[in-house]
Amino acid sequence: MEQWQDATYTTIFLLRPLGFISKSEVIHDCHAKRKYNLINAYLKDVDHPTNVKFPVFVLFKPKNLLDFENFVQDEKETGLLVEDYDYPEGYVVLLYKFPDEYERDYQLVINGKYSRTSKEFKGIFPQMDTGGLPTITYLVLSKHEELRKKREDELDVQLSEDTELWDPFMIEKETLNIGKILMK
Repeated sequence: MEQWQDATYTTIFLLRPLGFISKSEVIHDCHAKRKYNLINAYLKDVDHPTNVKFPVFVLFKPKNLLDFENFVQDEKETGLLVEDYDYPEGYVVLLYKFPDEYERDYQLVINGKYSRTSKEFKGIFPQMDTGGLPTITYLVLSKHEELRKKREDELDVQLSEDTELWDPFMIEKETLNIGKILMK
């Protein structure tokens, strides 16, 4: 699960319902990741407050601005893109409103109740990645026995049936702070 280290939980669990192929699931096949240099997704931006009820901030560092502008125009047609704005050094944020039909799932996910999400929400995520291995989202959302055993072995405890198998969101990690990124 080391490949998930850099991805926020917002990226792992909330990008796909926006129409993105999450970089955390198909890390080598993600069109937005490759073509537009998708960095990560966040629940908040410290420098850009919003009144959007169920926001997802997606950070990019596009290499080709003309192609990216075309992508942004296409995204505006989905009705989910609320606004786009720039940061220094070529970073761009697209602010989305999470789809209405999945608002309850958004709340469940950000509160760490992954397995309680709707069947429709779970159905958005593939069970297998391009290498034929189970995706982390599938394992988490379904409380898969394979993940349960791995967690029990890691923690050296027996987990109850109602225990979620993934840590809850930590708002600090799920908050975009461009200042920290620019200092790297």
